[in-house]
Amino acid sequence: MKRSLTIGALVALALVGPATAAVLEPQVWGWEQFFRVDWTVVERRGGVVVEGYLTSSSPSGLTRIRLLIESLDATGGVLAQRVVWVPGDIAPFSYAPFSATMAERASHYRVRVFTFDRIETHSWQ
Repeated sequence: MKRSLTIGALVALALVGPATAAVLEPQVWGWEQFFRVDWTVVERRGGVVVEGYLTSSSPSGLTRIRLLIESLDATGGVLAQRVVWVPGDIAPFSYAPFSATMAERASHYRVRVFTFDRIETHSWQ
C-alpha cells in the first residue's frame, strides 16, 4: 500500500515538472520590423516604473498590443517578467504611450512586443 502511494506521488511529480516558471518570449517573430520601443525607468512613490512610447512603422493599424517587460540581473538573466497592455489602437505610422509599475528593482530592464494584431480595415481619418 505504501509503495503504490510513493509511485503515484512520483508519477504526479513527473507530470507537474519542476517548480520553476517558464521564461516568456515574444509570440510574434520579427516584431521589430513593425515597432520601435523607447523607454526609461523612473522612481515613483518608492517604486520602479518603466514608461515610454511604442512607435509603429506599419502601414496597417495595430491593436491588442501587449508588451513583455523584464527585470534583468547584472548578467542579463531574467529575474521577473510582466505582460502589460498598450492602451488603445495605434494608427499607421503613429505611436502610443505605455507605463508599467514593476514589482522589484533590477540592474537592467528590457521591453519587447509580446503580441499584437493588425487592423485590416479601418478608416484612420
